[in-house]
Amino acid sequence: MHAKTFVLLGALISFSAISNAETYYVSVRGSDGDSGTESQPWRSLAKAAGAVRAGDVVFVGGGVYKEVLKPSRSGTAEAWIEFVAKPGEIAIIDGTGVKLDSSNKGLVFFSGSVAYVRVRGFEVRNCNNQGGTSRDPIGVGFFDDTHHIEVVDCRIHSISTDTEDFTPKGISIEGRAHDITIRGGSVSRISTTESEGNAHAIAVYGEKSTPVDNVTIAGVEMFDLTLGTSESLVFNGNVTNFAALGNTIHHSNNIGIDVIGFEGVGPSGLDQARNGVIADNVVYNISTLKNKAYEEFSAAGIYVDGGRDCVIERNRVFNCDIGVELASENSNGVTSGITVRDNLVWRNSIGGILLGGYDRRRGATDDCVIANNTFFENDTEEFQIGEVNIRYRTNNNVFVNNIFNAGAQGYLLTFPKEFADSTGNTFNGNGYFTSSRTPGWQWQGQWSSSWAAFKRDSRQEDAGFFVDPQFAGTPDEEGGLALLPGSLLIDAGLAQANDTARLDVAGNPRVTGSGIDIGAFELPGEVLLVKVNTLELTNSDTSGRAISLLPAIADLAGLRLEYSTNGVDWISIAENTDVGWTLSNDVRIEMLAGGTSIVDSRPVTAGLYRAVTGQ
Repeated sequence: MHAKTFVLLGALISFSAISNAETYYVSVRGSDGDSGTESQPWRSLAKAAGAVRAGDVVFVGGGVYKEVLKPSRSGTAEAWIEFVAKPGEIAIIDGTGVKLDSSNKGLVFFSGSVAYVRVRGFEVRNCNNQGGTSRDPIGVGFFDDTHHIEVVDCRIHSISTDTEDFTPKGISIEGRAHDITIRGGSVSRISTTESEGNAHAIAVYGEKSTPVDNVTIAGVEMFDLTLGTSESLVFNGNVTNFAALGNTIHHSNNIGIDVIGFEGVGPSGLDQARNGVIADNVVYNISTLKNKAYEEFSAAGIYVDGGRDCVIERNRVFNCDIGVELASENSNGVTSGITVRDNLVWRNSIGGILLGGYDRRRGATDDCVIANNTFFENDTEEFQIGEVNIRYRTNNNVFVNNIFNAGAQGYLLTFPKEFADSTGNTFNGNGYFTSSRTPGWQWQGQWSSSWAAFKRDSRQEDAGFFVDPQFAGTPDEEGGLALLPGSLLIDAGLAQANDTARLDVAGNPRVTGSGIDIGAFELPGEVLLVKVNTLELTNSDTSGRAISLLPAIADLAGLRLEYSTNGVDWISIAENTDVGWTLSNDVRIEMLAGGTSIVDSRPVTAGLYRAVTGQ
């Protein structure tokens, strides 16, 4: 009885708080001496920030506000405080002439224990180190113990410095902040003009013994970034349970997404970003070639530098210096437990995926899984790196169900002799192909130019393939690297844990047929039951070939067996209709010990078969 009374009382309190919520207005034509109503709006953001209570909403009208928005009051889980740009109007927070110091740490910033606040729809611009500013130029900042804060659909740009003493950041999340969400909008024109300077579009830094926890960056476009020696989107130090989801990062002169450990940002033993998800992002045109700090190709689209226990899935990475890199630049650091799966990585300058240190002073890359990715025509600058590269201190990593399709240089896998102390790495169930020239595999310095020689020399790929994947088109076309129905890589992958619980790069169920497809795409809308290119003769008719169908599916109405000479153009040779099987000439059904078989005695010498339903 007491428990029920307590719950009801709590519900009444929450309802009361929400029902007393107010709506206020701010306008460049208002006055802070007015009431804050729509007809008598306030003039300043500061007035509104100091007046709101839980559940209140502040609509800010169009115009330029040369001041800091510093929410100082908290909402509740049931009644958030909201600052919203008035629909149809452009509310601009402009830092021209605004001095940042210990009281004003960003043009929009949250400090102390402020919580349950949402900021939506603002343009935040023009913050630099001029005019006596004594702090890093920051567009939106989170400090101390702030939590449960959302920044939604804001456009942040023109945050800069001309000295290496400052690090401009479009968004900075630090302290012990947790449950922070940045959703939608954009961050652009973040820059340092110093060759050894630093800048970030979005930086998440865990510097305390309590981690920065549960940060989500979703659907943000980051572009036109001049970053010096730093990264576009970074999770660094004591950061846990983070997510980068559905962002677009492009035209940056340094790394796209970086997960960092062992740089001395976090406390000893906790200085490692971990337990993160990097999914559904598009990262392109990332290069340090014109970056004054490098002036060479070195930037990865997605980089894990000392992080651990993260999933990198369903991303599209192209036209970067490096597609994906798993390494640790600190000699005592180890990148470990990273799963890279279901990604498309194509036409990057140096290579598709690189693991391990580039010299003996670097850390290790251990116990990572690279599964069901499609790597296509990487190493466009012909560095002789190829689609996948194994380097120093790369141990016990698993490569399974990937497509490695080399471009003009023909290099599929490189594992130079000087890195031969890397051990325990396994490759199996992967599909390889190049049509440009003789293929090349390198294993501990031994070069192989044939599939048979590579398998023999490396003792890898018992279940692998060297075969044309038969892509649906070019990577510039939507779905261009999907497999055509006749591909021998369909349903040919090796089963992995949780295959059926995940999606392919296009968002389709990862397993739709009798097995998982090799590469990033799963062929949807079609059940492939048989797939052969070496045709077996039957015992009863040596002039034909038999394709056995599983007994449980052979009687399915609508089941159709099709034949192709090229895997593109298919003809039906047998179909199970409502009235029974309809067969082409010289095709018949036999009941053999293994179940129902189709025997094809037509005068053909080679070809492919598939069984399909529902079409």
